[in-house]
Amino acid sequence: MLFLKILNRMKPKVLFFLILIAIGCDNEPYGSLVSDSGGTDNNDTGDNGDNGDDGDNGDDGDNGDNDPGDNSENFFPSSGYWIYDVDSSSEDLQDLNFVATDSIYIDEEFETYFSLSANNDSFTNGNMNRFLTSGSLYNTPTTLSLDGSLELPENLSDIGLGGDFSLVGVTLFDTAAENGNIMFLEDGSTSNTISIQGTEIPIDLSYEIRTTKINFYDSLVLNGTNYNNVFEGELALSVSATGTFTVFGFSQTFAFLETQDLVLTQYYFAESIGLVRAQTSQGFTLSSELTDLLNLINITNEIPTSISIESVEDLSDYSLD
Repeated sequence: MLFLKILNRMKPKVLFFLILIAIGCDNEPYGSLVSDSGGTDNNDTGDNGDNGDDGDNGDDGDNGDNDPGDNSENFFPSSGYWIYDVDSSSEDLQDLNFVATDSIYIDEEFETYFSLSANNDSFTNGNMNRFLTSGSLYNTPTTLSLDGSLELPENLSDIGLGGDFSLVGVTLFDTAAENGNIMFLEDGSTSNTISIQGTEIPIDLSYEIRTTKINFYDSLVLNGTNYNNVFEGELALSVSATGTFTVFGFSQTFAFLETQDLVLTQYYFAESIGLVRAQTSQGFTLSSELTDLLNLINITNEIPTSISIESVEDLSDYSLD
């Protein structure tokens, strides 16, 4: 079990960095929708420096459960290459402030599946593309699914983070799904005992990994480019945890982490192109109940109560050979 292995090897003072929570996204899409008259409702964004200040998302237009066709290859062509601009930012972890480029290309192709590689088999900077290049992609007439692994940020391995979730049959898009439908769901739990400044604390951890269809758009403007027939999906890793302290001779169960998203990725696939944008939020927030309890038993809280990491992957160039 991944979490059990990680908990067993981590340092006490950095335990809490294991948990990453996503900064919630609302249900409106990044970008703007193209109206029937051909005009565009533009909106400013704060995800990329060139896009200006944050602004409201575009007004509703032609979107909903539209029929994009009967072949998922239309949404992820099985040949070509894709170049992405990656922008990562964090006020809490300075090494996660960077801009980079990812070059994604078809690695192998078989009768029923294919695989992607990035940057001549070196590190993949973008979170969504790291997920897409982690295993095998399977096309059906209406879906694209992945057998691969979901990783926590490799940049944090020096403070005890590492490993990944091995997943089978993760549906990335389903053109027949209704808006809001969960396309893939896997959950689990684990228990362990950890030590905080010499105090042994039993921890019970529950997690859930899911993908959801958010919407389908006839036309959508993303990063200044108008795309036709765009599928919007969401990938989330949610966690909740409880612990048990002995306080003044009495056993007390407390919320270690309230239910929260460690990782939340909002992604867009455009017909005849592939992935055109992904925005990912990661981080954690400790429960106030934990902080109050540590103060009660005179254990100094030497760790931050929250951490936030934001990253964006925008398609900048591509070729479908």
